[in-house]
Amino acid sequence: MSILHIFIPESGLGANCDWALREAGTLSTGNSACASLPHADQVLLIVAASRILLTQVNLPTLNQVKLREVLAYAVEDKLLVDPESIHVVAARAGSIPSGGETPLAVIDKTWLRQQLAQLQQLGIRPDKLLAETLLLRLEHKSWSMVWNGQGGFVRTGPSAGFVIDGGDAQSAPMALMLALDEARAANKSPASILLYHTPNASLPKWAKWLAIRT
Repeated sequence: MSILHIFIPESGLGANCDWALREAGTLSTGNSACASLPHADQVLLIVAASRILLTQVNLPTLNQVKLREVLAYAVEDKLLVDPESIHVVAARAGSIPSGGETPLAVIDKTWLRQQLAQLQQLGIRPDKLLAETLLLRLEHKSWSMVWNGQGGFVRTGPSAGFVIDGGDAQSAPMALMLALDEARAANKSPASILLYHTPNASLPKWAKWLAIRT
C-alpha cells in the first residue's frame, strides 16, 4: 500500500506542499504544487505542532456517543474559547475511555475546514490527520524535542506533547522548564531528552538551560 504524507504548516496550505510518499518499501520526498501531488492509496495529513493542542482531561462516565458530544466542552475551562469554535478528538485510536483521564487533540474548527476544503478542490480526500508532535520517536522514560534555535516542540508520551517558544541557545523556553517542574513534582521526570534540530539552529547550552533550576 502506498501512503502519501502531506505537511500542513501553521500558516496553512499554499500553492506548494511538502510531501513524502511511502511505496513498496521506498520513501520519496518533495515540495511541489499541491495540484500535482503523487497519487497514493492512502493520504495522511501532518499538521504543524503549533496548530494542535495535546491535553488531558477527566471525562464523565457516559456512553461513546455522549462522550463525543461533550469533548469540546471538556476542555472549555483550559482553553477559555467557545467550544463551538474547536474540533476535539481522542488522541488515541479506538473508543474513548469513560470516567477517567483521557488524552485529547484540539484544533481550530474553521482553520481545519479551510484546509480540508482546499484539498477537496484538488480531489484529495485525507484518510487520517496527525499532529507533527507525535511523529517524534519516543524512547522509554525519555522525551523528544525538535529545536529550531528559538523554539520548537516536545513529545512527552504516546499522545502527549507541547510547543515551546521564546528561548534561545542561552535561555531555555519557559514552557519546557515548567513542564520539567511538573514532571519532577509527579515523579515522572524524563531520564533524558532526545534532541532533533533544524539546519543551522544554534544548539541549546544545556548547562545554562538547567542552571536556572538548580
